[in-house]
Amino acid sequence: MQRKHIIYAAVAVALMAAVFAGAYVLTDMGMKGNRGGTSQTGNNTSGTADASPGNVDEQDIVKEIHLMSNSLIEAEDGLKWGEENVDKTNIDKVIRMLDQAPVNTKTKKLRQIVERWQQGDFSQIVDDHNFVWDLLGGTVGRASSADSGAVAEAVEELKKAAQ
Repeated sequence: MQRKHIIYAAVAVALMAAVFAGAYVLTDMGMKGNRGGTSQTGNNTSGTADASPGNVDEQDIVKEIHLMSNSLIEAEDGLKWGEENVDKTNIDKVIRMLDQAPVNTKTKKLRQIVERWQQGDFSQIVDDHNFVWDLLGGTVGRASSADSGAVAEAVEELKKAAQ
């Protein structure tokens, strides 16, 4: 009878190890964010919908803003779940998505964030990131500071696009 319990315990430990190993692999793959939101094949990896009428979900908007904000922050634990450039094209895309979304307290706040970014104002980027990070139920990658070099690049990119 005792031998049977030992076998059950060994099987349980093996199953738990397999689950943890699988979670580690998936988590490790998800945290290797790639700038620009594209894979090596050039496909969009943001997982968000097109900004066509009736095809926009608030969660998609939150994900897009999160990906963009990731490119401008330093995370407390050094972990980020993907990145996308903060440039005119991506900001305009999110604004189009917001134009198709229902107007409520959350979407008003999201619009304030991207409209501020559109003006090249990233003075609240840590708070902006952590706002969308909280909406996504973030557990790793909380922003601790702005990445000043990346912010300067985004500001310069937006200035060039405005000319």
